Amino acid sequence: DIESLKQVIDFKEDMVFDGELVLKPSELSDSEAFQKGTGLANSKEKDKTELKLNIFDLLPTKEFEQGQSSQTYKQRKHELLMLKEIIDDSELNNIGIVDMFYEGTDQRKIWEWLDYAERTDMEGIMLNLDVPYITKRTKDLIKVKKFYTLDLRVTGIEPGTGRNADRLGALVVDYKGNEVRVGSGFSDQLRDYFWEYPNEIIGQIIEVKYKEKTKNKEGGESLQFPVFVQVRNDKDEVSYE
Repeated sequence: DIESLKQVIDFKEDMVFDGELVLKPSELSDSEAFQKGTGLANSKEKDKTELKLNIFDLLPTKEFEQGQSSQTYKQRKHELLMLKEIIDDSELNNIGIVDMFYEGTDQRKIWEWLDYAERTDMEGIMLNLDVPYITKRTKDLIKVKKFYTLDLRVTGIEPGTGRNADRLGALVVDYKGNEVRVGSGFSDQLRDYFWEYPNEIIGQIIEVKYKEKTKNKEGGESLQFPVFVQVRNDKDEVSYE
């Protein structure tokens, strides 16, 4: 919605708004909404009205180009809340400010709000320390989410691409008769070893960490964000719970 963006830009000129496109609230689960929203954002369809821009930070363009803001998060948060008032008053339903739950130093609140996120079918929570914004990966902005594990049988391997070319890209596991690709959680040494000696891993049981049980494009059962944990040499049976 270009007109909505123009109204937000008018709030403060020459600013960078950091955020993400998400599917507007619906009856879909978090994983289903993620799949649909990602597909819609990447599609060539001109109608994107089902998407919403969730803004979670902002800073002057000059500071963004320099790679770091002059203000800490608490100072930037003040401007975010001012922007939220403008958005709410303007009833812009295609743009919003990310929900803010707690400000303080009580670490017990992390688990309290993480439980809330799980109950309300959110992906997780973010911990934003009171530091300047930097334009690269940082340990001062931490994503926290709950994961679960299953023990599944490896049925195949797939080659990698890019930096993982000529070695393991993903293990294929069977999950209730459906193929799930587990492509992360491996060291470089494991990628090389499994690729060179596939018979050492195919047929074995591995522990897989995942965020949520979901559906694949064909409607079969699948896992969201599957991650390799370890080979379960101590067992030869799968576990779905």
